[in-house]
Amino acid sequence: MCYQYYLFFNNSAYIIQNNIPSVLLFIFALLITTGSLIFLYKTKKTAPIYFFIATLGIILPVLSANYMLEDNHYGNIVWIIVAICIAYFGLGAKIGKYYALAGIIGLAILYTFFLTKIHGLPEH
Repeated sequence: MCYQYYLFFNNSAYIIQNNIPSVLLFIFALLITTGSLIFLYKTKKTAPIYFFIATLGIILPVLSANYMLEDNHYGNIVWIIVAICIAYFGLGAKIGKYYALAGIIGLAILYTFFLTKIHGLPEH
């Protein structure tokens, strides 16, 4: 609930600044949290929510790091770690290890194929 209020006030700040892409992202996040709360209220099943949030938490940072190459994406590593923790504690150790593997593969692809060409890192 506090998260939704936080998003509401952030949206209002971005609307005042006319930053429409940020507003759309915050509205998307608000819809995800509201939909998750409604789903939990009606079904009392937590596994689909953990699965959905952990999957998005791995896919979105890896895609943004690999396809938006003009910015440094050090915060994405933290988001991937959080998604792995959500999967590990919410879905179990076995599934959490698969999410950890997916995150490591995504970061390895970023380092191996993209960062070496952009930042002049030594190629292996």
